Amino acid sequence: MDEYEATTQSAVEARLKSAGPIMRLLELANRHKTTDYSNVPLSNTAVAGPWLDPGASFLCHGISCRSEHVNLNFGRVLHYFDFIMLEGPSASTYEWMVADALNDNNFSYLINSLTRDVPFLQQTRKIGLDKHLVFADKLCACRPHLIENAEEIGSQPLIDEDALNRLARQIGREGGVKIRRDGPNQWYGVVTHPNFKGSSGHTFRQRVKPERHEVARWLLDEWLHSAIYDTATATRLGIPLVSLAPSPVLDAATDPGKLSVDDVGARIRIPSIEGLSLRELIALRDQEADHFEKYRSVLREAISDTIEKSDSESPDRVAELVWQNKIKPAVADINRKMAANNRSLNAKLMAAAVVGAITGTVGAVTSLPWLVGIGLAAAATPLPQYFKAREERQKIEVEDMYFLWKVAQHH
Repeated sequence: MDEYEATTQSAVEARLKSAGPIMRLLELANRHKTTDYSNVPLSNTAVAGPWLDPGASFLCHGISCRSEHVNLNFGRVLHYFDFIMLEGPSASTYEWMVADALNDNNFSYLINSLTRDVPFLQQTRKIGLDKHLVFADKLCACRPHLIENAEEIGSQPLIDEDALNRLARQIGREGGVKIRRDGPNQWYGVVTHPNFKGSSGHTFRQRVKPERHEVARWLLDEWLHSAIYDTATATRLGIPLVSLAPSPVLDAATDPGKLSVDDVGARIRIPSIEGLSLRELIALRDQEADHFEKYRSVLREAISDTIEKSDSESPDRVAELVWQNKIKPAVADINRKMAANNRSLNAKLMAAAVVGAITGTVGAVTSLPWLVGIGLAAAATPLPQYFKAREERQKIEVEDMYFLWKVAQHH
């Protein structure tokens, strides 16, 4: 991108008219493809699973859809983890795409992929997300490897052809599939069954309208296969998997072993963070790095303590207990203290202003925001009251969940 100044769709199309940039792309793709995961940090990293990885085949790859997907969903990962491992844009994928284009002398597919991926990567840079992303190939999804990975994580039923066919027909019979015409020889199908709430659909390019069970089967294959190799990749690396997939998809592919702190951390949902733009969350993490680290450290302790005391083996249930018993009360306590602090200071300032003769204006001192523009006699200056309030506020700033209070102030 930088070497050839190809950071926009039009620039990419222009560069690909020359052989040099294409051969350079092939060289870089060959050099950077990895199957040993040596570039993946094994601490504070999560694998983007089904419904979260924007490169998944069943998600829209348009720049507007990708950007909105990332902005809406990546904050729930980065409030706890430092890095998110994604599969694409994959070096190995681009290696075979360039090789195929050269062999067939047809560059349309390569151009189409690059004009979608380059603007997306540029967008991650603009919002500061690029420093939190790690790109690496997930485990191979071909049929032999799919079977091997399913056996490795104990999910063989997810690839049983007869079982999947029966499930697809059941979903179709129960009215859990909707199909609409999207254009000539084009249909859009989506599974609406309650067990797959929130799932995405797929465009079928064919003359005849697909059957409901065909739509269900195609989407089941995509979802479950993705769940298998995403889960197998996370298991192989020994790091958590974060997914937005409906629970039947994810839970069926997850080994019900002993809960880890990070497994629960991946499921924590904090409303104030989910309502914040990703750009703002990343900037706040950078600005309040010490407060963020304290928040995360205390959160981990709370998760560990809850796991020990809870009989539940569900990471979602434990995550909800942590939110209700630790995070929510702590943030509410900070809000209460901040409100009391502000009320106390405002009352003292008003009293001092009434008693004192206004003879001048206190200088615009940026570190004393409450005093800017207030004219007070020297004898009646409320500096002692301010510094007492400031001392109380500094005590609040070392509270465990002060970072989340800062998040809430950005709404």
